[in-house]
Amino acid sequence: MPPGILFTLKRDIQQYDVGKSLILAPHSPPAAYGLPGYRLPPGVTTDDLVPSSFPDDQNLEPTQQAFKYTPLNYDPDKQLVEEEKVHLKIVEILKGGLTAGIQTIVCEVIKAPVNPEKSSLKVEDLVVARVHDPLFSSWDYDPFFPWKPSSRADVIFANEAGIYEYMEQHNLTGHPHLAPRFFGTWTAQMTSSNIEFRGKTRPVCVTLIEYIQGTLLSDLLARGDGGEFIMAPGPLQLYEGSETLLEPDETTRLEVLRQLMDGDSRHLHHGVNHREIDPSKIMITMRNGSQDLETPRAVLIGFHGAYLESFLKESDSRHVSQKLPPHPFFLYDVTAMHPFFPWAPMHWKESEDDRYPISLGFQAWLVETFGSLKENDTYRISQKIPVEKLRPGLYEKIGPLVDAFDDLEIDEFI
Repeated sequence: MPPGILFTLKRDIQQYDVGKSLILAPHSPPAAYGLPGYRLPPGVTTDDLVPSSFPDDQNLEPTQQAFKYTPLNYDPDKQLVEEEKVHLKIVEILKGGLTAGIQTIVCEVIKAPVNPEKSSLKVEDLVVARVHDPLFSSWDYDPFFPWKPSSRADVIFANEAGIYEYMEQHNLTGHPHLAPRFFGTWTAQMTSSNIEFRGKTRPVCVTLIEYIQGTLLSDLLARGDGGEFIMAPGPLQLYEGSETLLEPDETTRLEVLRQLMDGDSRHLHHGVNHREIDPSKIMITMRNGSQDLETPRAVLIGFHGAYLESFLKESDSRHVSQKLPPHPFFLYDVTAMHPFFPWAPMHWKESEDDRYPISLGFQAWLVETFGSLKENDTYRISQKIPVEKLRPGLYEKIGPLVDAFDDLEIDEFI
């Protein structure tokens, strides 16, 4: 990249520095699109998204491209309604940079929207702003995500926002749920130090979510001399200034895994499929807003890689159409737990069957924690097979934990 362009980008990204302000206006994005299986918004074709359809763009500098395109559904009239805007002050940068894609920053609410029915934000609230600025995404061609930078930013924003909004509408966000609170979708008006755009602004999409004072679960797992993960010694201070410490004993660690699996099951029941969950997506906190908690709270962050069944052309509604969420016994095997060792008890791994994804200790904990596999008022038991088809040793290990194994559903494990 020519030095002059890089100099301009380094100047422009300072708009996201600590102490700077953002003024956001409401924005209504299209339904999630752009991922395999999703429908495209009305009037949009694949040709509208790929750079090959715009050969003249190859001669444009990144700033010129960023000013050329606006987000889908952008309404400039919403910029004129001052009482619906939220004013923010940046207090911390969680993740950012020239190619970060999403600038993730902690902000304090300086001025909240006047109408509380349209926003629950209050002055002095801390929120996380996820700014989807195409100017600071990767400008290299990605064969697996071949959209032009502005489309790439809009696709990721629409997917993330669609899932957050859906879960907020279905009361699946905020404590004690797995997902953080969601405070809506917005646009910020950004400027440039490039003299070509002096006095001009461009809209950038923003999602606002709950600020979680905590630590990533992945950061609580240290590396041993051989590269293996080991547990960080406790008690643990999850954020600076915290007087409430986390003691990572087995009871505490299992409670975090229980919250994770229960939340994932309930998300599937509502058609939200995260595909993969690992410790780098899980925040651990001892706070709910300004309130201290007695037990740790697990919060799943980063939803742009998830799927929402209702957005798919061909939806798999096997979980959504049921009365109850699926029993975690049928969602998790010990292979899925590998990224969580040693947060998950190591004896689960040690008792793993070499031939099959079964750990008798892990399966026993699932039944003990989430209830019977025969009669369960909380989780769904679906397809059924006779007990004699159980793996050798499984009945003897977890049989006493259930009332009966007649017509037990374990098709994933036969």
